[in-house]
Amino acid sequence: MKRMIIRFLLLSVLLTIALSGSALAMIESGNTCGEHVTWALDEENGVLTVTGEGPMKNDYTTNEYNRIFYLPPWWYRRDEIRSVVIEEGVTDIGQNAFSGCDRMTSVQLPDSLVTIQSGAFDSCKALTEIRFPDGLQVIASGAFNNCTGLKEVTFPAGIREIGGFKDCDSLRSVTIPDGVEYLSASAFESCNDLMTAEIGAGVTVLKGRAFAKCRNLKFINLPDTIEEIESFAFSGCNDLDDVYYAGTEEQWRAVDVSYSSRLITEFGDDVNDALRYADYHFETPAPETWTTTGTWFTDDEGEWEHAMTYVCAKVPALACSAVYDEDGCCLEIRLHELTPGEITEIAFDLPKDAWDAKVFVLDGSMTPLCDCNSSWYWE
Repeated sequence: MKRMIIRFLLLSVLLTIALSGSALAMIESGNTCGEHVTWALDEENGVLTVTGEGPMKNDYTTNEYNRIFYLPPWWYRRDEIRSVVIEEGVTDIGQNAFSGCDRMTSVQLPDSLVTIQSGAFDSCKALTEIRFPDGLQVIASGAFNNCTGLKEVTFPAGIREIGGFKDCDSLRSVTIPDGVEYLSASAFESCNDLMTAEIGAGVTVLKGRAFAKCRNLKFINLPDTIEEIESFAFSGCNDLDDVYYAGTEEQWRAVDVSYSSRLITEFGDDVNDALRYADYHFETPAPETWTTTGTWFTDDEGEWEHAMTYVCAKVPALACSAVYDEDGCCLEIRLHELTPGEITEIAFDLPKDAWDAKVFVLDGSMTPLCDCNSSWYWE
């Protein structure tokens, strides 16, 4: 009799919710987060550990999509979480599992992991790096959206599907390995600091908004497997200078690229016009060493104060900045350390009477590895 009354009351509550249009958030009790997966939070050091075999539960949501929606069991304790450890045996991280854990600074993933579902780490803004295991095959759409502190990602060679790094403002470069079959729509949309993207052989369709509004994107490396570039894939990429295409010019002409129809959208009216105006390098890989156009800045009194540019070298190297006066006499030389394969910001103060500056990238024998940077914006 008591059970019938409880069921009746619950049914009445659900009916009221359905009629009123409001939503009910349900949180699982206990320490389960999958059929054979459990969790525990160490309150002293903020470590959330997930243990078990097989997939985590995959129907969590943090949006009122349905009248009743289910939150991860640690949802109201997410501010306590500083790190997450997924132990060996777990194969899938469920959708929205750690969404909103914005104080989490590290994640440890097991070799058994195969899939990271949609929204799994959405808005984990304190996360700066993550190592993906070699067996990972799928990073679903939205998995790492709005991880604004994420500075670098390295994808494993066997991964098949990549999606979900929208609004990751600290990412400066991405490399998609050969063999990736699917790069999702909006995969790297609005990554404001993204400067280079290299896409390996395998991707055939570059989905819409894949790199839209990446306003600092300088060059992209495209494989000859590309057959179609959908609308808005590169919309708003106004700084795109160079396209390095693995195939021939004839092959590129056969690629179906959606160009401007002059429609005004949230992305502007350029659709993929950034591709139209870029310089093309056919049958050419992306450069091993490069520098970007730099910027000179003034102080409050309008005097030139300092300069800044970005440099990348995939081999051990140094950057050298040289400042000259109006007569071409060198006023100052500085050396800047580079980390191979990483994009490094080179900034230096400008001495009085500075008129020009150049940045060279030098190997161990002090031989220049690329043309110097002598192009600057003035602000």
